[in-house]
Amino acid sequence: MGGKLDGDESRPGSLPPVNSLVEAGNYRARVVADAEGRTVMKCQVRDTAGWRNSCAGTTSLVGGFELTAEHAEAIEVGLALRGTARTTPLEEGQPPARWLGRIKAISGGWIKVEVEMELSDSAAARPELILWLGNLVTMDERQTHTFRQTLLSSPTVNCQGLRGNDLPMAYFYDPRVRLETAVYVPATHLTWTTRRFLDYRCDLHVDRAAMRYGVGLVSNGSESASPSGLHRFVWYVRQGTRDIAPGEWEAQREMVAAMEQFIPDVEAPPPSWGKVSSATLQDLLDEPMTQISIDGHVGHPAYIRDTSQVRSGDRRPNILELMTQVDIIPPLLLYLKLHPDRVAEQHVRKLKATLPLFHLPAQHWVGNFYPFRFPRPIEDTWYFLENALIKLPWVAAITGDDQLWTMFLDALSGAEDMARRVGHLFPLFVEIATRTPARAATNYSVGGLYAYGQMLAYTHTGEMPHLEEAHITLATLCRLPVDRMWHEPQQLGFAAAAATLVAQETGDSAAETWARDLLAAQLRMMYWDDRSTRGAPLTGMFQGCASLLYPAFKENVESVLPWTHLLRGNLARPALLLRLLDAQRRHNAAFFDVLRGETSGPGLSIPYENLGTVELPEEGRLGKELYGTGEVFWLYLLLEALGKSDDPEVMVCSLDLPGLPALAHFPPAERSFMAFNATRVARNTTIEVPALPPGDYRVRWTGRQEYRGTVKGGRLVLETSLAAGEVQRLDIVPT
Repeated sequence: MGGKLDGDESRPGSLPPVNSLVEAGNYRARVVADAEGRTVMKCQVRDTAGWRNSCAGTTSLVGGFELTAEHAEAIEVGLALRGTARTTPLEEGQPPARWLGRIKAISGGWIKVEVEMELSDSAAARPELILWLGNLVTMDERQTHTFRQTLLSSPTVNCQGLRGNDLPMAYFYDPRVRLETAVYVPATHLTWTTRRFLDYRCDLHVDRAAMRYGVGLVSNGSESASPSGLHRFVWYVRQGTRDIAPGEWEAQREMVAAMEQFIPDVEAPPPSWGKVSSATLQDLLDEPMTQISIDGHVGHPAYIRDTSQVRSGDRRPNILELMTQVDIIPPLLLYLKLHPDRVAEQHVRKLKATLPLFHLPAQHWVGNFYPFRFPRPIEDTWYFLENALIKLPWVAAITGDDQLWTMFLDALSGAEDMARRVGHLFPLFVEIATRTPARAATNYSVGGLYAYGQMLAYTHTGEMPHLEEAHITLATLCRLPVDRMWHEPQQLGFAAAAATLVAQETGDSAAETWARDLLAAQLRMMYWDDRSTRGAPLTGMFQGCASLLYPAFKENVESVLPWTHLLRGNLARPALLLRLLDAQRRHNAAFFDVLRGETSGPGLSIPYENLGTVELPEEGRLGKELYGTGEVFWLYLLLEALGKSDDPEVMVCSLDLPGLPALAHFPPAERSFMAFNATRVARNTTIEVPALPPGDYRVRWTGRQEYRGTVKGGRLVLETSLAAGEVQRLDIVPT
């Protein structure tokens, strides 16, 4: 094999004779016993000169425990072990625990480390999963090597550095030895820590007592105890050589792509979002619980009355909030074009009539509250930029309302003034009167909402300054530190969509890279493999805001809605994004009482804002979000309304929404879809495309000859088969 690992020689207390080498391409690990008989893992990577050591050789399979192996045997692509364990440092009179271990090579050059440990009593241990890389030299640490390293740590942080609980992954490039190391710890297996990411992070760790450094799941140093019972420790490591240090955006892009294989298969059957939408609309019209009147203007509060247990203002509101109204209006208008309802149409007209109330023309602003009570000069920038620069022009496009277009363009002028004042480095809070930062916090990625709004203005007016402003904003955003990108996850989704639109208009390859980088930053806010406190899978959902500690229904859907631009523009792997979309269409059912089997209570078809997590277990405590009903309609419109499979396991995603042409001419005659089979078996299906005007159409289907068909009854029916995991593109064009 070549490249002898230090400590491979047999010695007293070493492992039983067995081929303990586990190989994963150009990376390999050997499990050995050190001089004291403790079981440790030693690793090597292969470069042009052969194999070389890539870790310090002091890595325990579970840090905080001294493991002794009594038996080892070779298994397929790996090694199985068993033995006894004691905490580090040893406690007097502590009984040893039993443990089983498996070290396996998996695809992508990763090595999986898994240990099951049975504790008969609670142990005063602080387990950590760290791959120790080398000895710490203070001179090196304080000199040039530190400035040349590349580090991605997680979970993601907010603008003040407070960590959340999303993707537990770390990446470290060590320029001293030209080595990159990645560690991933699935959150779903962190059952051995009662506080999880309140106590742990994935990061580079420097142990000054032992003068060593490593990468992995690191404790914040708080006192903790491992409870008695069976515990399962699972982590994945990957190492490789690299001569040129990657930038953090490049490293992030590659790291997220490499981790795609860790997304678990979907479990839950998908609900019918058409049926949910119909029930949601009826709940929305339940006037006593879901509507309020302020100065004679009818609208919706943020939450169903008395369902919030957090803020009294959410239980008995006395203001109208723009976010709630404008979240509901655009998708409900589209829904009613497909399913006319006289009562609902009258209601949405009342909601639309509230929009001018929020306009502050003297400030070139659209505020989030009515009445707008001065002195109240400070607002959150993401409310303004999402509501006034995206949702408002959507309503204008759907209704053809020139007054709303004027409001939008006026608000855009105020946003442009703010952008110039801050050099496109947007604050979290802004003083409306002066459009200058208020307080110290930043919200850089909110520039993604601003750039998308500029592209909406460019599409509407055709004026080049809007395209140029979007380009400047995105270029600025992608020169900033990655770890300051996170606030609301949809900001990054719309940023990636804006970069896609800029690339399509300009042919700028840099904008294509921005789109991929911004998408990767957003995916780091996603729950990859985790469950709620009720046991519901969270895969595909997003942490509602950086450091918020829970997935939120509104942010879930708004985060994926702009992905259609990337899918249509071929700037992302369709199988990845569609797999996550499919997970959302299934797993978002967990927010609804009606889909959880509940039969009593207010708003059974209105989503809760939050699901419970280990770090914040108070599920539903924030209330049932009425603004989230808009996202119910969006899920239906995106995944069922314009095209649907007769096999619920096959997802059909519209690529036309939320583009302005489709909004302005809904339902569109020209349509594009992607069909996706998320299951592990081939499936035959019939896809129905409804609400088409009569006439002749040209049909283009992946891997098939183009053909023509005639629509007479308002629908087109197509048959196809999809292999396991296959994506097919479908385009229907009137002739």
